[in-house]
Amino acid sequence: MRFQALPFALSLLGSASAQVAEQPTTTIQVPQCTATSHTGMGGFFDLRPDMAVVPDENTKKYAVTKDYFSKGYDYGKNFTLNICGPVVESVTNVVGVEPPLWQNVSAYYMVGGEVFSIGLV
Repeated sequence: MRFQALPFALSLLGSASAQVAEQPTTTIQVPQCTATSHTGMGGFFDLRPDMAVVPDENTKKYAVTKDYFSKGYDYGKNFTLNICGPVVESVTNVVGVEPPLWQNVSAYYMVGGEVFSIGLV
């Protein structure tokens, strides 16, 4: 009796998995500059409002207009960065980066007066 029930159970399992595979999948289109959830549930956090911008006459009153600074207590260096964009303050003489790309540096630190990039956009 057990052996007769096993093929029947396996056939039900096979048809159930086939139906699951036939269902259309839905994916969430996540905008650029977001932090996504690693769970795969589609959760994300939009980081664009936190991006520092160069102030001008059209800049909103609450906009971030200065780069972010982080003290590297573990590294003995201070870091300057922007979120999803280049740093607001212009940087020059970036070690290891071609001059046309200096405007794209989004994070850096300084050692002995030299600028070292840790990210480009």
